[in-house]
Amino acid sequence: MYHAETELWYVRQRCSMTPAMLSKPGVEDRARKFGTIINRGGGHNMPGFYTDEMFAAHPEYFGEEKGARQRDIRRVHPCFSNIDGAHAAGRVVVENMRRLPEQPPPRYAIKHADHQTLCSCALCRANPDSVSTRFFKYLNEMMKEVRAVYPDTIVTTFGYQITAEPPAVKVDDHVLVSFCPYVKDDKRSILDPENAKWKERADRWVKEGGARLNWREYFGDGMAFPRPIAPVVARDLVYISSELGIRSVFAETTPDLTPAEPSRKGRIYSQSWDVSAMEYWILSRLMWNPNQSVGKLRAEYLRRTYRAAAPAIARFYKLIIDAFYASPAKSRFDANQYQESMRYLFKTGLEAQCREALDEAARLAVGEQAPVRTLVARLRARFDDWCAHKADFERQELGVPQTDDWSKAGSTDMFYIRGSVGRTPPEHTRVFVRHDTQTLFVRLRCDDLKVRHLKAPDFDPNREIALDGDGVKIVFGLDGSTNGPAVSVACDVNGNRSDSKSRSPWHKYNNAEWTASVARDNGGYTVDFALPLKSFGLDAERNKNLDVCLYRNIQHDGRPGRRKIATWGGSDPRRRETWGVLKFE
Repeated sequence: MYHAETELWYVRQRCSMTPAMLSKPGVEDRARKFGTIINRGGGHNMPGFYTDEMFAAHPEYFGEEKGARQRDIRRVHPCFSNIDGAHAAGRVVVENMRRLPEQPPPRYAIKHADHQTLCSCALCRANPDSVSTRFFKYLNEMMKEVRAVYPDTIVTTFGYQITAEPPAVKVDDHVLVSFCPYVKDDKRSILDPENAKWKERADRWVKEGGARLNWREYFGDGMAFPRPIAPVVARDLVYISSELGIRSVFAETTPDLTPAEPSRKGRIYSQSWDVSAMEYWILSRLMWNPNQSVGKLRAEYLRRTYRAAAPAIARFYKLIIDAFYASPAKSRFDANQYQESMRYLFKTGLEAQCREALDEAARLAVGEQAPVRTLVARLRARFDDWCAHKADFERQELGVPQTDDWSKAGSTDMFYIRGSVGRTPPEHTRVFVRHDTQTLFVRLRCDDLKVRHLKAPDFDPNREIALDGDGVKIVFGLDGSTNGPAVSVACDVNGNRSDSKSRSPWHKYNNAEWTASVARDNGGYTVDFALPLKSFGLDAERNKNLDVCLYRNIQHDGRPGRRKIATWGGSDPRRRETWGVLKFE
C-alpha cells in the first residue's frame, strides 16, 4: 500500500526505508525527496524471474507437484536443486536490473514466494540438504550472474518461512538477509521460553549463517485493537542490537487510510491508527534508542496529542495495558480486533470503565482544537464498534446428545469466514454431533453448487495426506487450558485422512483408531467422523466440555481468490480461546 501522509509521518519519525511500493504513483518521487533507502524489485518477487519461454524450453527449472512441473512459482517454488535454473533466473534478474534508472542499482531484491510448497522431483527428494541450505546454494549461483555485471549491488532476501533456518552454507557477501521471526508471541520477549525457537534460530544465524542480517518484524500489524507491546520490543531491540550486533530493524505497519477511502481495506487500516498511533510513535523512537523509558514516552505522547483530555485517555489505555499483560493469551501479528476486544475488554468486565474514561475524554476535549476532538472521537468510534460486534464473537456452545439417532443429534450451521464478523460464505455448512459415551460422532454436511470444481489430492490409502484442498478438519483440546495440547483430525473430499498433535512433529500423531468417511452427491459432500474418546485420553463423563474448532476448507479449483476457510463461529484454529464448546449431555 501507499499513502503520502503516512510516508511523511515515517520520515518525521526518522524511519530510513521507503515505506511503500515504488510502482505506485508518486512514491519514488517522494522517496528521492525524503532521501529514504530505495530497495528495487519488490517483495516475494522470485516468480517474476521465471518466464513462459523458460517453462517451454526448460520445465525442469520449475517445481514439480504430483508428477508434473508447475508454471506458477507463486504456488510451487522452483526446483532449488537445479543449478542451471538458478543461472537462468539470475540472467533474468540482471536484465531487470539493466532497466532500472540507477546504474548500477545500489539494492535489488531476490525474495522467494510467500508459501511453503516445494518441488518434489526426484532430484529434490534425493537432495540431503535442508530447504534453507538448498535455497541459499541456489541464490549463491544466481549471485554469480548478478555480480558478473553488478559487483557492488546489495541483494536483499528473506530468512523467512522456508529460509527461517540458517543454511549450512556461507551466504554470498553481497546478500543482505532479512530474518523474520514468523510467527512468534509478541507479548513475550524473544528471550522467553515461549519464543525459544526464534531465539535459537537468530543466534545460529549470527554464529553460523555467515550472512549480513537485518531484523524484519510485524510489530505494526494486528493493531486495530491496541497491542501495547512496546516494553517487550524495547527489551528485544537491546538483544538484537547489543547481543546479536544487528543494526537494522524493519517492522511492517499499515498506512493511515481514512474511513473516507473507497476500499474496505482502507477503512481497516485507518482503524489501526485510530487506536494504535501512540504505539507506532513509541516503537519508532525505540528503534533509535531502545533504552528509553516506555512509560515516559507514552506519557509524552498522551500529553502532546490529547492535551486536556490526556488523563482520561491515559486511564483508558492503562485498563487495556493491564488486561493485556494479565492474560496468558498470545499476541500475534494477525490479531483480530473483535476477538481481542472480547478477550481484554468484555470478558474482563472493563467495558463500563473504558466507556467512562472515553466519556470523560470527550468532555475534557470540548475546549480543545479540532484535531484533539477528532482523535478522541475516532478512538470512541472504535470502542463503540467493538461493543456493537460483541455478540458476534461470543463463544459458541453446542450440546452433544447421547443418542444413536442422527435426527436427534445436536446441530448448528453457524459457519463464518474465519476471523470475520458473521460473514457467511455461499457454501453452506452444517455440523451434527452425538455420542454413545465411548465415541464422539461428528457429521459435517458441506453444500456446494460447484461440485465439479472440488479439488483435493488423489486418494491414497497407503499414506497420510494433510488437508490440501476441499475438506474438513476438527481441532480439539486435550485439556482445559488456553495453550494446552490439541489434536486435529482431517478428511478431504477424496477421503484422504491426516491427524496431528500440537507440540509433536506435525502430522505424526497417527492415531489409527479414529475413522472418517466421505460421500459425494450433486449438492456437495458429507464427512462422517467417529472419534473414540479414550484413544485421545478423553471421557464423556469426566470431560463434560470439549473445546473444538470445526473447520472447512473451500478450495475449488485452486484459482486465485477461490480459497476460503469457514469455521464454527468464525473461530481461528490457532487461537483456542476463540473455539466453540461441545457440551456432552
